[in-house]
Amino acid sequence: MKFFRRLAKQTLHWIEHRLLAILFATVLLLSAVVVLFSRVVISVPAGFDAVLFRPLSQGVDDKLLLSEGIHLIFPWNKAFIYDSRIQIKKIDLDILTSDQLKSTITISYQYSVNRQTIPLLHKFVGEDYLEKLIIPEVSASTREIFATVPYQQAFTSGLGAALRSVAIDIEKDLMEKMSPGGLDSVKLINVRSIQVEGVTYPVAVQNAIQDKLIQEQQAQALNFQVAAARLEAERKVIEAEGIKKFQDIVNPGLTDNYLKLRGIEATLKLAESNNSKVILFGSPSTGLPLILGGEDGAKPTALRNTTVSVPQPASDAPEAANVKPQGGGK
Repeated sequence: MKFFRRLAKQTLHWIEHRLLAILFATVLLLSAVVVLFSRVVISVPAGFDAVLFRPLSQGVDDKLLLSEGIHLIFPWNKAFIYDSRIQIKKIDLDILTSDQLKSTITISYQYSVNRQTIPLLHKFVGEDYLEKLIIPEVSASTREIFATVPYQQAFTSGLGAALRSVAIDIEKDLMEKMSPGGLDSVKLINVRSIQVEGVTYPVAVQNAIQDKLIQEQQAQALNFQVAAARLEAERKVIEAEGIKKFQDIVNPGLTDNYLKLRGIEATLKLAESNNSKVILFGSPSTGLPLILGGEDGAKPTALRNTTVSVPQPASDAPEAANVKPQGGGK
């Protein structure tokens, strides 16, 4: 027991004399942990890969690829993280067609790194491979395509297919031009289809194209109006022919007796109505309405006016018509 007390006393005495040194060492250790943590612990996000650089030995480790997750490395080593997912890039290009029309187009293309060759890409090209390799190749290939066609064909579906095939040629060129020394046909980058997203013509050309389209629409509108007028004329001719045929067929059968019969039928239907009405008859010899009757040679001014009053029919009696002559009629 005395031994432990003496040991504790000696320990406290040692700490009291070296407290400042202990605090300094503790702060230094914590600072080192904070500073070195980001260099020792490497977190690789999903869809990314990392290349390890060993400055004290072989440099870029072209056989080791750090995949997704947490990795521990020595603090003097350094990890370079690459995005292995498919990416898209948009650029604006000034192009010149075969007929010397200068325009500005906006193109987009998809690209990605080849995971198996990321260490070689980092060693021979670097992290700025997009500016060094892809953009120059895509720009040059696109300008070559547009330089072979006039502006009327520069933005058709056929040229779009040609641009998509450019991606294959770009990959072949990159394999031939950028293969590392001692290696043949090493594919560092994947370039996918190229699309034209926008076109900007010079102002004068844009105005000329707009005027042309307006004039074409006006010409088509005039053609439609002429066609409609021609059809309307044909319709009127057909209608007139129909009316003429109808008159030729009906006129021989319109005798005086037939017209009188039709007048009587019309008067009966009018009298059967439940509403009160006033009917004007013509000449007393026929008793037909003014619009149908009258003897041959009779004038409307010489016709006698007759008023017929038809009352509402009673529920228990048939309908009756009371004729009251006016103005001295017989």
